[in-house]
Amino acid sequence: MGLDRLWTWFFGPRVFELRSNLGSEECFIRLEDALPGRTGVFSRPDVAGWAQPGHALLRRGRSAALAFRTVMRVTWIPETTGVEIVCRCGIRFQFLVAAWIAMMILPSSVLLACVAAGLLSVSGADLIPLAALLGALPIVGVMWPLIDRLLARGEDEFLLGFVARTIRATPRQGSRS
Repeated sequence: MGLDRLWTWFFGPRVFELRSNLGSEECFIRLEDALPGRTGVFSRPDVAGWAQPGHALLRRGRSAALAFRTVMRVTWIPETTGVEIVCRCGIRFQFLVAAWIAMMILPSSVLLACVAAGLLSVSGADLIPLAALLGALPIVGVMWPLIDRLLARGEDEFLLGFVARTIRATPRQGSRS
């Protein structure tokens, strides 16, 4: 897997283009009806999100991935014989992923630099916990999003299937998906 494919898999967005013979208003009504309203704390629908005329935001309701789950932004554009649907899948807030990784790597790097420069005096007994902390922070900072994204595999196909079934859409000819 190349670096560009890894970046797209991790951060997104993946773009899918669909076509439906339904009108724009009918697409909105069908999506709105298929999505649950406000749900309780312990209820977990298959697909959650919201729909407004012209666009929707969907996520998998029953997901093992928590913080870095896949989100699908759906936009439909009216045409003379139906609608063109553009679905973009990815992490909702990509900058949070970068911030999380930086939050884990930056403190350990600063601490290590201070020890190396002699600004912090560390005795032999303190070295083992410090080394464990310095090693654990970057590992946790990188592994948590990666594991979360691995748990989210297949969510974009699941959400795309939900949209296609709900508004009777088919892949558009020449689609980038």
